[in-house]
Amino acid sequence: MLSLLSVATWLVAANPQLDEGRALYQSLRYERAAEKLRLATQAPGATPEERIASYDLLARSLAALGRMDEVKSTYRDLLRLEPHAPVPLDAAPKIREAFMQAKEGLYRRDYVELEQQQAPPGRVAVRVIDPWGLVKGMRMQVRGPGGFTPLPLTRDAHGAIGELPPADDDGTVTLYVEAQDEKGQGVAWLGSPERPLAFRGVPRAGLPSARSEVASAAEPQDSGGKGISWGGWALAGASVAAAGIGTVLAIQSSNDSRAADQAPWASETRALDERARSKARQSQLFFGGALVGGAGAVVLLTAF
Repeated sequence: MLSLLSVATWLVAANPQLDEGRALYQSLRYERAAEKLRLATQAPGATPEERIASYDLLARSLAALGRMDEVKSTYRDLLRLEPHAPVPLDAAPKIREAFMQAKEGLYRRDYVELEQQQAPPGRVAVRVIDPWGLVKGMRMQVRGPGGFTPLPLTRDAHGAIGELPPADDDGTVTLYVEAQDEKGQGVAWLGSPERPLAFRGVPRAGLPSARSEVASAAEPQDSGGKGISWGGWALAGASVAAAGIGTVLAIQSSNDSRAADQAPWASETRALDERARSKARQSQLFFGGALVGGAGAVVLLTAF
């Protein structure tokens, strides 16, 4: 199962439009590069790194064509999706200026936002939206008999996660989360002392978790598991097939695009280019289906 999913993940993550756009940009063919890179920014399943690269190269291509208003709007679109995208330090000053104008138009210099994320049982996870890099520490304030007690959270690339302490007698942990700057001052909060977050079903000290109890009770009842498992395998196979078809279409689109560049007649160039675009759109649809199907297969095969 892991090999099937790893193949599907690799195929879905592939972004041939980005590779072609980069090659066209490096060969100074900026108009064609912009066309390919616009498709790359829309690729389903793209990683954050691929998305940043696609938008950044698109902006640089547009700058080379003198379309600076579009450069700014392109960076604005990027920063809406990836607030932590880095400044293109190796770009020309006018490109860096357009990036900063887009960023300042979206986010105040003191902007920090915390969002609660899904987390495993017994944990709290928070996404930290911090475009200006103000947050230097994270902690949760847990309510107890004597008031709130601070407990640290562990930072990752763009968030924080921590273990919930043992629950009160009613099975509830009450807390709020605080982001701190370099001076230890609070700059953003998730919840508050007046309106804290409440986590229910958390085990008390020395007691097994509610999830473990449910799992133990459900072990003898295995009647529906096999049907779900077969459904998951079928969905995984369909996802791999869809990703394979998407890859074939992407390769064909790339071949048509290269043929269009070399065609001697304008009518032939337009026909090949339109066919390349059509196959690229179909490829993205199959990649998107493979991504959704692969996620569904993981849920069916691991959650039940």
